[in-house]
Amino acid sequence: MHFQLLGRLTRDPESKQSNSDYDIAEISVADLDKKKKGEEYITSFYNVTLFNYSAKKAIADCKKGDIVFITGRQNIEKYQSGEGDKVVNKSVAKYTADTFKALPKDKSQAPQAVETMAGVDSAFKSSNEDSPF
Repeated sequence: MHFQLLGRLTRDPESKQSNSDYDIAEISVADLDKKKKGEEYITSFYNVTLFNYSAKKAIADCKKGDIVFITGRQNIEKYQSGEGDKVVNKSVAKYTADTFKALPKDKSQAPQAVETMAGVDSAFKSSNEDSPF
C-alpha cells in the first residue's frame, strides 16, 4: 500500500549502520492531518525509513520540528509473540520512503511546495533505485 504523509519530525533524523553500501536514516513524523474525536484532536505518529540520497538529505538538513512531505510504501510484517499456549499473532506496519522533501521554513511557501510534491515532481523524487527493496 502506498502513502503520502505531511507532518513534523518528532526527533532529529537518526543515521543507521548498514551491512551494505546503503545510507539509511530513521525518522519519526507526527501527521498534520489532525482528526477530532469528541473534544480532542488525535495525532498519528509514523516511523519512516529513508535510503541513500533521501537519508543523506534528512541527516544534513533536517531537525526536530521541521515539516516534511513523504511518499512511500507501507509494509505489514507479521510475527508470533510468546511461547507455549500464550502465542499471540501480531503485526507491525513499516513505512519506507520513495520520496522525501523538507518543506521551507517560511510557512507562506509551504503550500506551494506541497502542491509540487503531490504531483511527485521529478526534480524532488528519489528514484526507486534509491531503495534497496
